[in-house]
Amino acid sequence: MREEGSNMYSIEGKLQRSIPLASKTECDADRMVYHRRDIHDTLKEYATRVNGFGEPAEILTSSCVLVCDLDAGIVTLKDGSMIEGDVIIGADGAEVEAGHSWTSKGDLETLLEEYKDFPAWATGPFRLAKDDIGLRKLRNTKPLEMWHRGRVIFIGDAAHAMLPTQG
Repeated sequence: MREEGSNMYSIEGKLQRSIPLASKTECDADRMVYHRRDIHDTLKEYATRVNGFGEPAEILTSSCVLVCDLDAGIVTLKDGSMIEGDVIIGADGAEVEAGHSWTSKGDLETLLEEYKDFPAWATGPFRLAKDDIGLRKLRNTKPLEMWHRGRVIFIGDAAHAMLPTQG
């Protein structure tokens, strides 16, 4: 979807300001907005395609890397196994730790209490929630100065974590 700008509203729902975006970026292309899940699915599809641009990539998840040889493209995992690749892509998120959970359970009563001073138009959608309310930890970290070295590259939140409202 082509992004055209943003609108800012008061707590009463009155439009305060419209912020248009230039139609072209420094790359002479329209600014585009994509849902993270769509980007993830598309990258995975192309990387693992049998009739793609070379051998299909092997994607390993839940693999704790202990040592990474940046130039040789070899990683040693916590289980002792060693894996070699032409390119090692680190996409492990922002400050991920073993056993760390991004979300926890919440409840509607607490949510409504937290937002009790907000107008009904803002809290109305909360009342449509079922029993499965999730609380998400927000992370906004300083981007890495360099996202690649040797055969290793970091992408996504591993390189430049952002709040969900940023993209």
